[in-house]
Amino acid sequence: MLTLRLATIDDAGFLFELRNDPLTRANFKNTDEVPWDVHIDWLAKSLKNPARLIFIGIQGQAVGTSRLDLLDSEAELSYTIAPAHRQMGYGYSLVRETLKHSNSPVKARVRPHNHASRRILETAGFRMVGEKDGMLIYCSVTS
Repeated sequence: MLTLRLATIDDAGFLFELRNDPLTRANFKNTDEVPWDVHIDWLAKSLKNPARLIFIGIQGQAVGTSRLDLLDSEAELSYTIAPAHRQMGYGYSLVRETLKHSNSPVKARVRPHNHASRRILETAGFRMVGEKDGMLIYCSVTS
C-alpha cells in the first residue's frame, strides 16, 4: 500500500532527479531543466510555505512525489512518478492519498498529450473543465 510522508530537505536529490527527468519536464508547464542551486532555493522556500504541502510517495521506497498548493477556495495538485516506477499503478494511488490532505476542491493542469495523467485524474474522480495556456484544467468532483 502506498503511503505519503511530508518531504524534507533530505529529499532534495530525489526531487531534483524527478524534476529534471526528460518525461517529467515534457509534461510540466516550464519544460526547462532546473539547475541544482535554483532547485535547492525553491525547495527550501517551499518547505517553509504553510500553503504548500510536498509529499513523497512510499511503496517500500520512494516512488514519486506530489504537491498541493492550498489556495483561497481550492488546492492545486502536481505529481510525478519516478521513471523506474511508472506504469505500475502508483500514479492513481499517489493522487488518491494526496487528495486526503485537502478540504477544498482540487484542480490539476495537464498537457493534452499526457494521456497517462489524464487517465489517472479521471479515474480518481477529476473532470476536465477547460483549457488555459496549452494546459487542460481538471477539477476534482469527489475530493
